[in-house]
Amino acid sequence: MFFDPMYFLFVGPALILSLVAQFWVKSAFSKYSKVGIQRGMSGAEVAQFIVRQANLGVRVERVQGFLSDHYDPTQKVLRLSPAVYDGRSVSSVGVAAHEARSTRFSSAKNYAPLAWRSCTRSGHQDRLEPLVSRPDDRVPPLAHSASSRSVSFCSAPPCSSSS
Repeated sequence: MFFDPMYFLFVGPALILSLVAQFWVKSAFSKYSKVGIQRGMSGAEVAQFIVRQANLGVRVERVQGFLSDHYDPTQKVLRLSPAVYDGRSVSSVGVAAHEARSTRFSSAKNYAPLAWRSCTRSGHQDRLEPLVSRPDDRVPPLAHSASSRSVSFCSAPPCSSSS
């Protein structure tokens, strides 16, 4: 088996950057979770307010995990972690507002990367088959990998919850 040490030259900085970013987000959340807000609203209440104002028909639910907040467009559900859902702090309200506004943007714009991500998470990987396929005439020779799998430059139809 062949291993190229140059791999670390490319992966190392990305790994370090992602760990630093993760530490920074967690420490900022922890710091501002001690600062309350004047209106006393929870993260769930703020998210529901934003989603209701946009008329998206999206439910807001609690999900387990720490900062595991995300929007699932296949079920039209905005899921917030317990610290965000129940929290009444600047951190909780900030994260909830960010997620709700992102949901609003993604839904209004039919954001393609969100549809592709949703396909991979919801068991619709077959919709992505045109994106990841065996090399053929559509793929430039430089995109071919050693395992004869490559990324094609065609697009898949958006994933929908009806299938």
